[in-house]
Order: sequence, then structure tokens, then C-alpha cells
Amino acid sequence: MNQPDFEALRSLLSRVGKRAHAVTPMPGGASTRQYFRLDLGGESAVGMFSPEGATPEEIQKGHHAVRRWPFLEVGELLAEHGVDVPKLLGDDTDHGWLVLEDLGDATLANWLLEHPEDRALLYTRAVRDLATAQARLANLPDGCIVTTRAFDADLLKWEIDHFREWGLEARGLSLSEADARAFDEIGARLAARIAALPRGFVHRDYQSRNLMVRPATKSLVWIDFQDAL
Repeated sequence: MNQPDFEALRSLLSRVGKRAHAVTPMPGGASTRQYFRLDLGGESAVGMFSPEGATPEEIQKGHHAVRRWPFLEVGELLAEHGVDVPKLLGDDTDHGWLVLEDLGDATLANWLLEHPEDRALLYTRAVRDLATAQARLANLPDGCIVTTRAFDADLLKWEIDHFREWGLEARGLSLSEADARAFDEIGARLAARIAALPRGFVHRDYQSRNLMVRPATKSLVWIDFQDAL
């Protein structure tokens, strides 16, 4: 299942009483997921195609097998605890498709480019929303996928090494043998120190391109939350 099956998408839309008059590719991110804006005639939605379905990403390797799409499970968990997430309009996970509420293109990053006067308001709101969610999610239900994975020392060290690979080496900044050894030693020490801190719910990529702005209320919607841990 590497290429989108648009016939499956049409069947899914038909089951929920919709028909796409046009299907337009949307810019993607740093994943294999593909997004399409669906013109439903007077309204729009977003089709999300995930060729890997519930296949674990790097944060889940070595953890429990995944039977259900983390996006769906974590999305329901967040919604039940008062977090605004995109509404699910239909799903056909067997063929890799979800149909979601169309939130437009107003990520927090894009919104602030056009409305810089809202910077303090919206960043304050983003921090408060996160703090509220973490308090509400302090006690997670048994069997919740979020409880099966954590920012342990191994993952933290992976993130540090990921920075060296893409933040330094990919930019042509190579380390000397001595610097590389120091980097590894300090990275391992930092990972162990952070891993020993008390743990709470983590979105894992809570940043201005993963928060959407609802223009009417200037409230924030969380996206890209499937890797929560």
C-alpha cells in the first residue's frame, strides 16, 4: 500500500454521504503521509493517506505491537480530555485513508506571519493549553498506547544523535574525533539526567507548525499528535 487508492477514497466518502468534486494534493511534512484537500461541493475536507498505516515509527520500535492507528487512538484520548483536534469524518484504515475536518492553512506559524500582533496572545494560549492537557492527562487509562512508550534514555540519546546528523553533519559541519567523543559522552550524560526526571504526557512535536488557528475564536487545534508518549 504505497500509492493512494482513490477508488477506496471515493467509496469511503460515499459511505458518509459525501462526494469529491475535486481532489487536490496538499504540501506534506517530514513523513510518508500524504494529504489531499477534498472539494465536497459547498464544503471541504482533508483526506489523509498513510501508506504505513499502524506500522510503528522509530519511537515505538521495541515496544508493543500496534493494532490500531495511533492517530485515531491518541486523537480520541485528547478529545475526551478537552483538547481540540481535527474532527474525524470517516475512515478506511484498511486502505490507508482518513477523512478529516479541513482546518485550512492557518498554522500558528503562518497566522503570525500575517498577524504578528497576536504573537503574545497565541503563544500564551499554546503554553496554557499544553499545561491544561498535561494536568488532565496525568492519569492515563489502562492499555493506552501513550503509556507503552516514553522519552527514556535511549530515545533521548537518539534525538541528540539526530541533531548531530541533521543539524551539524548534513550542513557540512563535521566534528573532529575528539569533539565527536565529547559530544557522545555529554549526550549520554544529558539523556540519562533528563530520563530520570518525573514524566508526563508529551505531544513530542508541539510547535508552531503543528498548531492550527481557528480564525473566529483564535483557539488552537492540535495536529500531528500520533507520536505522543
